[in-house]
Amino acid sequence: MPYIRFITSFFLLIIFFLAAFGAQNHPWFTDGVLWSAVLFALFVCIMSLRKVFFLDMMATFFVVFFLQRIVVIYFRPDQMSYQEYLKFSPQVFNAAIWFCIGVVIAILGGYFLAISHKKTINASELRVINFDKFFGISYDFERLFNVYSLFFYVAMILEIFLIVKFKVGVTALEYGRQFAPFIRIVNIVETLYFLPLLVLAKGKFSPYTRNVAISLVVLILIRLIFFQTSKAGIISLCVTFFVCQYFCGAKISKKNVITGFALFIFSIFILAPVTTIMRASVIRMVSGSSSFGAEILMVKNNYVLTIDKPLFSFMNRLGAFDWLVGFINVGRDAFLPLANVFNDFVEVVNSLVPGDLINSPYGGMSVEKLIPHVLRGWDLGSYLGHAELMGGVGMAYLYFGVTGGILFFFFWSYSVIKMLKFSRSAIAKTLIFIALVINFFLGGSVITSIKIIYEGLIMLFILIFISKGKLYKLVHDFFLRVRT
Repeated sequence: MPYIRFITSFFLLIIFFLAAFGAQNHPWFTDGVLWSAVLFALFVCIMSLRKVFFLDMMATFFVVFFLQRIVVIYFRPDQMSYQEYLKFSPQVFNAAIWFCIGVVIAILGGYFLAISHKKTINASELRVINFDKFFGISYDFERLFNVYSLFFYVAMILEIFLIVKFKVGVTALEYGRQFAPFIRIVNIVETLYFLPLLVLAKGKFSPYTRNVAISLVVLILIRLIFFQTSKAGIISLCVTFFVCQYFCGAKISKKNVITGFALFIFSIFILAPVTTIMRASVIRMVSGSSSFGAEILMVKNNYVLTIDKPLFSFMNRLGAFDWLVGFINVGRDAFLPLANVFNDFVEVVNSLVPGDLINSPYGGMSVEKLIPHVLRGWDLGSYLGHAELMGGVGMAYLYFGVTGGILFFFFWSYSVIKMLKFSRSAIAKTLIFIALVINFFLGGSVITSIKIIYEGLIMLFILIFISKGKLYKLVHDFFLRVRT
């Protein structure tokens, strides 16, 4: 990716100069901790030198979620998350940094092992493009996308109905399991949300198909910003678009990267402050404690109060390093026995149906819901519906410990490369990358990532079946008559 080597080198130089000038009586970054951070930044920089999209993306994540936090916390210790509730030490920071070093080395090791076999996997082989076949089944991508657009419109209508009528799907609000089948239908359809981005990235489709793709992207943005009140909704779509560009064979141009950076700045200073207020506003409105007009006025009045520190507020949301430090500080035992893959599996399976397929002794509790209680001291009953992410690195530590977590990332990296090599479909490659790389590294649940792939494949087979059948022709002819 353009500029990634410049960015990693830039952070390496910054942290090197910080270490060279000394700790300056910092409460957590001693000289030894800073030189450990220099070594961490060096390995991230080495990762980006390979010029492989997978490693470039990993280097980007380590810069955004770890290295930037080290720099910010060095200059502004007051921005360290959880310090109001926990007491940190330099030893904890050093342990977190060395664990990150081990993770980076493990990712590099898994990648090099995957490409060292007799059937060499090179960078171009990972992006073998096939838009008209999936596991030997031929299909017309444009027809498939037109079918998907209908599914997506129906799913959006269903989602809006559930939100307006039953308050289901609103961020941070719990809902009864009786709605699980409807939520599952929406989720299955939305696992392939990147299809319109593939159309726009490929660019070789009819004007009608491109217009439909643009309309779907607009609907996705509305859903992310207004329904989920996502501070990073635009950024997540930009990252997905780069992934789609790569796997459809298009070049990731410097112009697109600059555009993505501009949208990043927009998200920090405009979108994030507004959605911060909107999240509480949406919850109050759907709970019936306020009106739409009153909340719009509140957003307008409070925006001025939140715009003064938008940069630090947004950067704190990218604080996977803070999360890891917090986990190491309190220890893995504070999250046991919830911190295991089997409990994640139980939660995912039980979310598929109105009742419980597997009896869970923890009553729907998960590590994500336990984090505010352990790291912030919140009472378990006072923040129903609220949860905080572990991140992939945090999950590896909590579930497997230091040694096990590093080994996990070694096998994870190896498996991702092998799966990308095995698949020849642009849709399948993009789905695998989004689920196992982006979703896992940012969210931290392997089981959820596997579920996304599983549901995405189900949706893909449904789309192929319909687009190849006579039903498609009937529906297509009907819409042609409507348009004319």
